[in-house]
Amino acid sequence: MLSAQVTVALSTGTLTMLAEAVRGSLMLIVEIFSLAILHAVHRNKLQHFQFGIGKIEQFIWLLIGVALLISGLWLGQVGISRLLEEPIAPSPLALAISATINAINLLINGFAWYAMLSTRKGDDSDIFRAQFRTRTVKTLSSIFLQITLTIAALTNDSLIALIMDTTGAGVVSLYMIISGFSMAAHSFPHLLDSPVSTRRHNKISSITQKALGNTFDISKIRTRQSGRYDHVEITIMVSDQLTGEQIKKQFSGVKSAIEKEIENIDLCIAITTENLSSQKP
Repeated sequence: MLSAQVTVALSTGTLTMLAEAVRGSLMLIVEIFSLAILHAVHRNKLQHFQFGIGKIEQFIWLLIGVALLISGLWLGQVGISRLLEEPIAPSPLALAISATINAINLLINGFAWYAMLSTRKGDDSDIFRAQFRTRTVKTLSSIFLQITLTIAALTNDSLIALIMDTTGAGVVSLYMIISGFSMAAHSFPHLLDSPVSTRRHNKISSITQKALGNTFDISKIRTRQSGRYDHVEITIMVSDQLTGEQIKKQFSGVKSAIEKEIENIDLCIAITTENLSSQKP
């Protein structure tokens, strides 16, 4: 479908098809990257990344978001220039071909939207709801583009045809700008680390010590904030006489207790016997 859109856009000069081709190309990169990540996770190929690949994902989303934003602005500028400087509409045949290609795309989006609608439940995941919203927007956009392209192909007035073609491209450009800004605004904060507030740090320390009780002492707490989440690494001193099974048993409820008290936290608990060993005579 994307190949057909690109071919029609380049051969006919239809601005709506050009906008759809650019948008589709950039979003295809997102789909391919997401599929590659899911495939790697399913095959356990990312275990060597000790802290996950969140930064890589957010950086890719940021690049694509910026690309969508720039492309949307560029297409908007092209549309305005075409209306003001050279008001020449594509040929009726070019618009008819574009309308046919968009009709096929509308059917694909419509069937995909209906399939997702049929599988909806009351407790759908955030990912599913986001995908459903995206598919709904795509379907509504395709319907609007079908209307504008059909009018442009059937009218005998070249100015109306040009306005309809430019209007369709404008809708796609606006969608690209909104999507690009949203992706960039969501991704950028996750690439920057900032210190956790003193109040938040003290709360984490207090809850951790409460969960540990009087049996263990905290060696150190390292915190950083990235996006909406606080990344916390807590190092706890334990006796070197304890076995791995004993340590696992005593710490089984500590992590869940801390995560229950504090929201939006990525918690890692480490143990050390260094300080206890240094206190021995």
